[in-house]
Amino acid sequence: MPPAQGKTIAVVQALWHEEITSELVKGASSTLAKSGATVVNYQVTGALELPLAAQRAIKAGVHGVVAAGLVLKGETPHFDFVAATTIDSLVGVSLATGTPIGVAVLTCLNLEQARARSLPDSPSNVGAQAALAALTSLTNLPG
Repeated sequence: MPPAQGKTIAVVQALWHEEITSELVKGASSTLAKSGATVVNYQVTGALELPLAAQRAIKAGVHGVVAAGLVLKGETPHFDFVAATTIDSLVGVSLATGTPIGVAVLTCLNLEQARARSLPDSPSNVGAQAALAALTSLTNLPG
């Protein structure tokens, strides 16, 4: 676990499918706490609002971000647009600001898949994985 004492990490949560995204937040927050990072939490309505929340958190001075959301496949192409736009925009914010963003935005075909990827205290919790990715980038990359 990379040490992160003195670092502040924002966890931004989309509230759409809150029962899943809350578990992702718990996984991320647990991992960040073990690293010694200070965690600040922000909530937005849905996945498309996550990039703006990440950008504003970075402008407010955080050292890294974990973005937690869920986009479920439905009967229309809406899933494809929301998922791609959200992920692309989060990567864009990270590159534009030079700030690590761990992406815990699930793109699942059904709720069962989402539950399997958000189990509390499990290595399969994508929130915990995204937090570790952000911490690793924060501590291992130059700059």
